[in-house]
Amino acid sequence: LHDQLLETTHFDNRLFSPPGPVQNQMDDDLRIASEAYGLAPDTQWTMVLQIDSVAEQNWCWGDARCLYFWIPQEDLKCARFDRPWVVLQCT
Repeated sequence: LHDQLLETTHFDNRLFSPPGPVQNQMDDDLRIASEAYGLAPDTQWTMVLQIDSVAEQNWCWGDARCLYFWIPQEDLKCARFDRPWVVLQCT
């Protein structure tokens, strides 16, 4: 799916890959997420999906950039998707 998204669009959509940050790394965001969910401060997170803004589909995140969907790695191992954390970065 990731390869197909890249072939068919010029947008930065990603699936289960390292993020393509617009502003900076999201370590602070994920530390806040860990605190919010009562998880250990050293919780490891996996980005499951990055969605870029697509004007043709009326998708516009902030001032036209990306949403990043993260889950704790332990939740991913257990196929537990009830604690996602979404980060918005825009230019």
